[in-house]
Amino acid sequence: MKIRAVSSEYLDSDGCAAQRELEQVVFGIYSINAEGGDATTTPVDIGIVIEGVEVLHDLGDITSACALLMGVIYAMNLCYPQELKMFFEVLQKIFLQLNATRLSTKVQMLKNKLYE
Repeated sequence: MKIRAVSSEYLDSDGCAAQRELEQVVFGIYSINAEGGDATTTPVDIGIVIEGVEVLHDLGDITSACALLMGVIYAMNLCYPQELKMFFEVLQKIFLQLNATRLSTKVQMLKNKLYE
């Protein structure tokens, strides 16, 4: 399978196109926005896709979706996709503070820059 993005935004009217793209996603968060809305408009739907299957929807906000994605990955004992391994390590160890004492060199360098 192909990883498109960790997060994708779609318009409410793009249902078929969104579905085709989401079928190609290994791990992802999607946001369906109302047509004609702006950055302050609440999305119609926010959800999580794993291996092309929508596992959660109507999550309310992207922050909750990120936390729930990490929970689903942990609960199902899934490995991070190689292409996104560093992203998920940063999310897990820096932002969620889970197993934060064992950082890879790249993540440690990023953490040092963030705390400067």
